[in-house]
Parts: sequence; C-alpha cells; structure tokens
Amino acid sequence: MKADEIVSNFEGFLLAADFAKHDHTIKQTIQKANGQCEVSMHNPGTLKFARRILPEFLRKRLDPFHWVIEEKLQEFAAALPEGGRVLDAGAGECPFRHLFSRNEYVAVDSAVGDPSWDYSHLTIVGDLTALPFGNGSFSALICVVVLEHVSDPVAA
Repeated sequence: MKADEIVSNFEGFLLAADFAKHDHTIKQTIQKANGQCEVSMHNPGTLKFARRILPEFLRKRLDPFHWVIEEKLQEFAAALPEGGRVLDAGAGECPFRHLFSRNEYVAVDSAVGDPSWDYSHLTIVGDLTALPFGNGSFSALICVVVLEHVSDPVAA
C-alpha cells in the first residue's frame, strides 16, 4: 500500500476523531515515506499521538524502528525476575515504564530534551555520567536511543 492510499484511507478516521491539529503532522509523516510507508516518526508529539490513536497494525507499518524497540523490550521485561530493580537511563517521558510493572522502575534523565515533553514521571533528574547509585544497585538497565544525545557516551 502506498503512502497516499494510507492518507486517503485514514484521513476520515483522523478527522472523525476530531484530531485536526495532528492530522497534518500525520499526513506529512506518511508522505515522507515516498510510497514505502516504512517511516520512523521521530517527532515526539507525533509519536505520542500515534501510540495513543492509531491502530497497532498501522503503527507497526509506519514506525518499524520504535515498534521493534518496544517489542524487544517487552521480551526483555518478561524475562526479568519479578521484583528486580530496573534503571531506565535517559528515560525521557518514561514510555517503557508500563513494560516493567513487575519491577521497581527507576527513571533517570537530564530533562533538557524536547520542551514539549513531560518529565514529571522521572525518579531522578540528573546526568548519566554521575549517577547516584552504587555498583550492583540494579538487576537490569535499559538505555534506549540515548547515547547519541550525551556529550560523552563512553562515560555515560
């Protein structure tokens, strides 16, 4: 299916749901795929909107990058023993918190990213190169699409 067909098929859905302000953003994202539909939606607002509104099959098709990440994290979270402590380094808006509901989820971020983000769910606002935890404090660590945003990825 080509991008313009998806726009045509889902235009009514988006307008009927009264999401006019997001409609243009979604259309632009789909059209950027140049007819291939495999596009990653890196705009935080668009990504949040897509997660909340679009059907799963369409999100998977439009955004395979984030879909694969979430799928692998689901597998990872399911394999962890219940009650462990998980550090999400560079958690942002904590989009993966729900995957670790069986564990103590600790979210750390510098909270200086996108100004539209809601950082209120972070456990700690801090620098990834100076975390206030000792060795062995966590049974698992996730760090998703973060290291390219820090000044010293090796230290982080």
